[in-house]
Amino acid sequence: MSTKERASSEAMIEMSDGSNNPMQADLSSPIEDLESSVPEQESEEVKKSRLSRVNNVIQKVLMTPIIPDGPWTLPPSLSFGSHTHIPRYFISVCKFSIYSYYFTLFTHWMIRELNYEHDPTYEWDVFLTYDLHSSALDLFVFFVVGRLWSDGRCGVDSLGFILPSATGAWFFSAMAEWPWARHNVSMHQIMCMWPDKLFVFVGFMSSCFAFVSFMHVYKGFKDGIIFGRLLEFSFTFLVFAYPIGASPFFHFHHWFAAWLVGMHFNQKYWWSYTVLALCFGVYVNGIAGYGRDSLLGCQMAYYNSKQQKCGHLKSEETVFCFYEELPTGYNTSVNFETLNSTIEGNQFFGFGEPQPLDWRNCSAGGGGH
Repeated sequence: MSTKERASSEAMIEMSDGSNNPMQADLSSPIEDLESSVPEQESEEVKKSRLSRVNNVIQKVLMTPIIPDGPWTLPPSLSFGSHTHIPRYFISVCKFSIYSYYFTLFTHWMIRELNYEHDPTYEWDVFLTYDLHSSALDLFVFFVVGRLWSDGRCGVDSLGFILPSATGAWFFSAMAEWPWARHNVSMHQIMCMWPDKLFVFVGFMSSCFAFVSFMHVYKGFKDGIIFGRLLEFSFTFLVFAYPIGASPFFHFHHWFAAWLVGMHFNQKYWWSYTVLALCFGVYVNGIAGYGRDSLLGCQMAYYNSKQQKCGHLKSEETVFCFYEELPTGYNTSVNFETLNSTIEGNQFFGFGEPQPLDWRNCSAGGGGH
């Protein structure tokens, strides 16, 4: 056999063997891959379908409002003979106002029914007389900046808003049952009176807050809204916090902290909306438990008394404070000068221009919430 015939014979043997046949390899490989991948593809599709159904159920349960958000169109029989269009934002603000009022009323009752820490003199009629107006303005700003009027958000009458807000209103009062948590956020309290457990707790909560804030910044960059949101936050901070923050009497009440920060958790994601509702509950807790106390404390009380020329002013520089059944050793947030005057067991104190507590040497004092 010649060399040419021998080479041709070896080539025929290799092709019949199939090990080096490119056509056979191309035909068999896709079929084998398809057979092996079909069960996996079906399994992935089933998983995705199942997760999608679960997510839809959760969305429907949590996000569906009791009353539709609108827009509404009233029939002629209810609108003086013509169809009347009621926009969504109008329905939303009405629902938010009604929910806020009755939620505050319920929280006021709950705190006292469960005997959580509260101001026993702060009755509901006191709220209506002194704090309703200011609280209504707070809630209007919260509604606008928090974008509770926007499409794609669950209504305030849905479980997605009710459950987090109720949790915030309850937890902040329940937390006060821990002895180490019964302190406020002021320089004197932080530097002189906070226990180690409270520092640990605040550190943990600050870490959670930092993570949520980071997620908002990250999503803000991704959605192209970060600069608008930062401008919005800067404006509200400059208007509501900066002018009074420099005062040594400034007291960072938890109602104010939750209100100022909470309304900026206003992105379209469920976790952002949940944090906003949680902060709303903390705000309501502060108002219902203690009232909408002034951020400047006795400085504001002295200013109002002096400006209004109230009858209890001794002079332009001195004002009298009245306490019923004042306990022995009671410390206040101003330096009082005891007067030699006691009437039927009630003691009067007088003070001039109020002086803040000195946190640098931890002078005696406290109070606040």
